[in-house]
This record gives sequence, structure tokens and C-alpha cells, in this order.
Amino acid sequence: MSGSGGRFGGHGAAGRGRTGSTAAGRGRRRAAHRLVIRRRPPVWASVAALGLVAGVAVGVLGFVTPGFFVTRVFDPTALRDGVRTVLIRDFGSGRVTEVQCPPEQRVAAGERFVCTVRIDGAPAEVPIEVQDAAGRYTVGHPS
Repeated sequence: MSGSGGRFGGHGAAGRGRTGSTAAGRGRRRAAHRLVIRRRPPVWASVAALGLVAGVAVGVLGFVTPGFFVTRVFDPTALRDGVRTVLIRDFGSGRVTEVQCPPEQRVAAGERFVCTVRIDGAPAEVPIEVQDAAGRYTVGHPS
């Protein structure tokens, strides 16, 4: 082998253009080209992923914070005890018995309802107005 044929020898067509031919100025190395095929995920997979993300977002916002799907209602026992306490302490009512408020009263500003009570054995109605979403309410004068 002389220096003219490169490492594959000879001057014929078989020796040209092969990778490894490094004689000065003669054969050029060819870059190996690979065809890279990138497969895109199917459309249904993208739609399913988007639906999953949207479902999680709706679930978190609807049930956890701020709770669009959750309706808060007063605890009937706590409401009954609170009304009784206000009537005795703030209005000086005598013996307050049988405090009954409608069930499932929403905790929302502006809601109004009436509880029935017995004060010293006489029936009376007490108006209740919800002040805010935190559950504060005002107890009106018994009628």
C-alpha cells in the first residue's frame, strides 16, 4: 500500500468514498446520516391527558378550595344552643325550651329563617339572619 489509496487500497471505485479514507485531500469522510423518526402521541392520548388535568382542577376547586360544589349548612345542635344562649343572655328571656330551627340552613350571607321556641311555656318565633360565610348570625327579638 502506498499512501495514495488510503487504507482500503487501490484507485478504483471500490476504494472511493469509504469512511476511513484519510489521504490528504483525497477521499472525504461522509457523515453518517440517520433518519430519526419522532412519533407523536395519538390525538386521543393528548385529549385524555388534558381531560385528566381539567378533571383534577375542577375537583380541587369544586370540593376543596374554594368549594363551589360544597354547600355549608349550620350544625343543628350548635345553632339551637346558640339561639338559646342569645335569648337568655342578651334578651333576658326566662326559661327557654324547645328551640327548633329548620334543618339544612345554608351558611351564606343574607340567608334568613325563623326558629320556633318556648319562652316560659309560651310559643314564640325568633328571626335569624346569617351575617357572613363564616357562620355568624344575628338573633332577632322573639315575637
